[in-house]
Amino acid sequence: MTDVDPNPTDMPPAGTARKVAVYATLVLTVLIAVTFIAITGIRWAMQQTPSSIVVIISEPEMTGASVIVTREGGKPRPAVAIGEEPNGHTPLFLEQGAYMIRVEKAGKVLFRTDRPVYVAEGRRYDIDIAHGTTSPSTRP
Repeated sequence: MTDVDPNPTDMPPAGTARKVAVYATLVLTVLIAVTFIAITGIRWAMQQTPSSIVVIISEPEMTGASVIVTREGGKPRPAVAIGEEPNGHTPLFLEQGAYMIRVEKAGKVLFRTDRPVYVAEGRRYDIDIAHGTTSPSTRP
């Protein structure tokens, strides 16, 4: 049987560089975690979510048409297809601002706004595709 020394000499004392390295690693881990949490919180706070909705109410013959919305001075958003939604309603979630709206089907423009439509909370427009007009709604 081998004798085990209760006080091994190959282990460094507790107050040496090993203890400093462990504490430094713990502090570094906490700093990295706090940094990631702060970055995530800042990005979340700066994120803008759509605050308004434009609902395209379509007729059955408009099924398959594309709605293209372009923010004033910006790039067009990806086209949204008018499909078989319940009651012919196609929602577009947008940030507040001025937009041009165009509806196309088979390469033919069915409707295009002649001036920007101002999307804002509580504002409603009636878009009459048959007559090509946009007007503030008199309905609630």
